[in-house]
Amino acid sequence: MKAILIVFLAVFCLAVQADEDRYLLLGDFLPELAREIGPNELVYAEGGVSLVRVPVSQVEQFSRIVHDHYKACGGFMDVTHEIRKGRSAARLVWEYADPKDSGFEFAVRGDAFVADMVSMVSKDAYWNVLKSLEAMGSRSATNAKGAAAQKWIQGQATELTSGMPNVRVWTVETDHFFANKQASVVLTLEGTQPNLPAVVLGAHMDTITQSFTSDKQPGADDDGSGSALLLETLRVLKQSGAKFERTVHLVWYAAEEWGLVGSQFVVDAFVDKGLAVDAVLQFDMVGYNSSADDDNIYLLTDYTNPALTETLRRVIETYTDAKVGTTECGYACSDHASWHKKGFAAAVPFEASFSNMNGRLHTQNDKTDVLDVDHAIRFVKSAVAFVGEVGRVLPPQPKH
Repeated sequence: MKAILIVFLAVFCLAVQADEDRYLLLGDFLPELAREIGPNELVYAEGGVSLVRVPVSQVEQFSRIVHDHYKACGGFMDVTHEIRKGRSAARLVWEYADPKDSGFEFAVRGDAFVADMVSMVSKDAYWNVLKSLEAMGSRSATNAKGAAAQKWIQGQATELTSGMPNVRVWTVETDHFFANKQASVVLTLEGTQPNLPAVVLGAHMDTITQSFTSDKQPGADDDGSGSALLLETLRVLKQSGAKFERTVHLVWYAAEEWGLVGSQFVVDAFVDKGLAVDAVLQFDMVGYNSSADDDNIYLLTDYTNPALTETLRRVIETYTDAKVGTTECGYACSDHASWHKKGFAAAVPFEASFSNMNGRLHTQNDKTDVLDVDHAIRFVKSAVAFVGEVGRVLPPQPKH
């Protein structure tokens, strides 16, 4: 779930040069970590958000402290590329501490054709894709398997949209000192009113475990479950024959596990291209059904947009049988944080309350044997319904 940076120390055992330092944005747990980082490594702090400088050779130790002692899997963003572009530390911290109001406002209509689209979701199709992702063994952004996983997802997206008009599949490269073998994959379905702000649905394709060099990083739940959701959503959109007023982007992010790196470059690409976005959803871990929870889908209430989150709640309750609860995941827990930091409205439906999430994440045992396909399908249906409602579906016209 949350971004985690793991570096193989043997590679970096020599003296570390200044340009190898990593700049990390941190959240509320910084006071507890203060005794673990040197005073010269705190660059700037304001509003409960801090920027620290950590040599590459110490990143693994830093990450393990967070994971082992605070039961978090990162809770930070690697913003080194922003610093090297000349962004000030104060501006980076301020952006995250006080994101701008997006002005998001949508009504949920309860559309009969959207309900028809939701009924097209296939449990078997979703599960087959998830099993294929799991069978890759590793989708790490640091190696050839991760690159192959990106190509496979890109190929699936291209094949699923064959024959669809106004569709484009494109990639955004990941500029990182180590996790640079994957590019993020973006599939764009152009709307009939392309000047309207778009809808973005995302998941991350990469995997990681505490054993950095292992080939056993299946990541079935984290985040094969979300990546498969996007492909099943895409299959339904094609089957429905629908068009949408708003442009819809589906994004498979690279290198989430290394500090939300891929998604930051995706957001930058959208900004540079002048692509307006009104609503961002992130699907990161949707397959584990906790017996300790009373609800089915939990909406994150921290570092998300309240209006969009409420819209998502209404969509879920209108088109699925899921019971909706709320939870918090902490600072920079997935790729929605990259959008939130730049002021875009983001929301996240999660598989469980955060204290009852899948305990196998970031291990070689993150496999489908503990996942519940019926639970995951609630999220797929929610994604399809959200695209239909917020994307403003236009049912296909009958042929004469």
